[in-house]
This record gives sequence, structure tokens and C-alpha cells, in this order.
Amino acid sequence: EFALESKVHVDVTELGTIGFRFVQPGEDVNAAALSTVSLTVVPVPKPAADPAPPAADPAVDSIDGLSPAQVRSLRAAHVSTVSSFRQIATRARTSASLVSLLGVDRATLGRYTLLAGLLTVPGLDRTKAAVLYDAGLTDVPALAAADPADLVKRYARAAKARRDGDAFRPTAAEAAVWIAAAGRLVAGRGEPS
Repeated sequence: EFALESKVHVDVTELGTIGFRFVQPGEDVNAAALSTVSLTVVPVPKPAADPAPPAADPAVDSIDGLSPAQVRSLRAAHVSTVSSFRQIATRARTSASLVSLLGVDRATLGRYTLLAGLLTVPGLDRTKAAVLYDAGLTDVPALAAADPADLVKRYARAAKARRDGDAFRPTAAEAAVWIAAAGRLVAGRGEPS
């Protein structure tokens, strides 16, 4: 067991996110932005492997429709994952700031937020989440309640209408895996509709 004390540079963004980094020796920083962090480090045995994989938390650039400039703005505001995006986007106080930061309207912010939710479903990526959204399965509870055969049909119609030429089509078995994973998320964390 040992104690560690260090100065850190603290940055609070207009979205209310807090970032910090350790100050390097000889670095010129504003003293008002410094805080002291004290930690006691205790080695503990490594826990046994968790049988259930953690929920997916892809990078924020996985959200379909965000431009590279918007992604850079989000990262500068310490928003780097879809879960951190969802947390910020669903707070009444910060959603207006996020609309301004991204230069979008509230409806577009709502779409991005729902896509971020879909991206937490294991097996979904940027394109698959966007196609599901376009197919009317706009959030995790809707996906959890879907019928695999209906999902396959809806996905095919929505994918065909995309300009990016999405050639992927899920099988009924793949759709069932997505639906089951969404169901576990809804049951495990009370996913809002």
C-alpha cells in the first residue's frame, strides 16, 4: 500500500463534463485550474473473469451522421463514447449546449441520441444501427420487442433505400441475437423508451 499525491489540471466544459490531466514537470499552467489528487493505492488480487461481457460502448464517431468536425468538438468537450454522449444529450441543462456545439436542431440531436443507444447493443455498428433506425426500430426497447422475421424484412427495405449501398442483410438468427441482446439491456438497466 502506498500514497500518491499529484497536481492535476482540471477542465470543466460548457457541457458540464470534467477532464483532468497530470501536470508535467516544468509545464506552465494556470494555478486556478489546478487541483490536488490524493490516492492510496492498494494491490488486490485480479478478479475472476466476468462471465457476462460488458455492454458495448463504442467511440462517439460510431454515431451515423456526425461529421468529423462534430466528433472533434465532442472529444474536446470530453465526450468520447456513445454512453457519455447519451448522458449529456439526455440532460435538459446540457442538451441545449450540445445542440449549439454540434450546430444541429433538437430533432437531429434526438436521432443521434437514439443511435447512440442502439450502438450499445452488442453486434451493432454504425451502419447497422442507422439501418435499424431507418427501419423504424429507433431505440433499444423497440429492438427488444421486434420479431426476427419482421426485423429481417424491415432491415432489407431500409438498407435498399440507403445511398451508401449497404449490402448486408441479417439472417433471422442474427436478428434474434440482436433482439436478445437488446432485451438483456432493457432488463438489466431499465432502458428508457
